[in-house]
Amino acid sequence: MPFPHVGQDHPAIQWVSASKGYIPENAFRVSGKAIGRGIDVYGGIQPGYISKSKKALVVEHSHQQMLISKYEVLVPARGYSALTENETLFDWIPMSGTLDQTKFNFTPLKGNRDELYIARIWDDGKWIIGKAGNPLPGIHYVASGVAKIGQNYEILAIKSRLDLNKNSISEMKNLNKFALKEWVELISDPIKLSNKNQLVFEHSDLPMVSNELSVTLQLKLQSHISNWATIFHKGR
Repeated sequence: MPFPHVGQDHPAIQWVSASKGYIPENAFRVSGKAIGRGIDVYGGIQPGYISKSKKALVVEHSHQQMLISKYEVLVPARGYSALTENETLFDWIPMSGTLDQTKFNFTPLKGNRDELYIARIWDDGKWIIGKAGNPLPGIHYVASGVAKIGQNYEILAIKSRLDLNKNSISEMKNLNKFALKEWVELISDPIKLSNKNQLVFEHSDLPMVSNELSVTLQLKLQSHISNWATIFHKGR
């Protein structure tokens, strides 16, 4: 994993566009709040949480609450199960004060292009999403409409293989088989099939999916007859 002090994206997650308080059902939530990011009035990308009542992304900026009506929401990528607070691919790392990224022994999940990280803090009996990163003196967040700064907080990070428990190892083996991608090329070279030929792929040959599987075929038909009805058949 390259340069632990630099925030990285991860193929198991993606950012999807939304607005006016809308939250996708599969959004990654912390204490019921979905994680989002949006562009502030100065052109910077700010991570925060989505408020349905305010119909906006709530972020802290210059020691004030800022509401952003158009934003992106953190959700699982196609082919991956929904993210939860116990997700085996991610973890929350305890931190305090101003971050020194050069001393990280973990890889944060990227919050924006300027090395602001997705952070959370325990405030008034619940977790609240905010942002952290050098030179900010701690986590900057908004609680009940009030901008705050906290010293003890946690950063959302990508788990290393050494962090995995026994239940996670088998899952990671399956993911590593496909280089942590949501697709796999089953036929790499051109082939020729007659009406008596078929190719069969086992479940173990396919990437993990939750609700759907998309298959792309590039075909060049030399000839055909009317009873050649099945090109692709999904078994049990």
